[in-house]
Amino acid sequence: MADMNTVDIAEPRHHNHQHSQSQSRQQKPVNTGTWLPAEDVRLREAVAKYGTRWVRVAGEVGTRNGDQCAKRWNENLNPELDHSPWTPEEVSQVGFS
Repeated sequence: MADMNTVDIAEPRHHNHQHSQSQSRQQKPVNTGTWLPAEDVRLREAVAKYGTRWVRVAGEVGTRNGDQCAKRWNENLNPELDHSPWTPEEVSQVGFS
């Protein structure tokens, strides 16, 4: 029995397991905006370890969710991406000339 100055948290107020899981996920802090260099390092290491299993990758990164990790990897960090300027031939192929 709890006294008047404590809260008894042994029994949940609801029994909806799915709701409980989503609440606990939402309570985990997630960064938004610019990625820090340390987050990029953790993302590269997590992708090396887990591949593109984004939920697991996000768990390793710790500060971003799976969607954020996937977007950062697929649009910025994947070493298979070509970030060089477009050639004149590429420009003409897409109709920008």
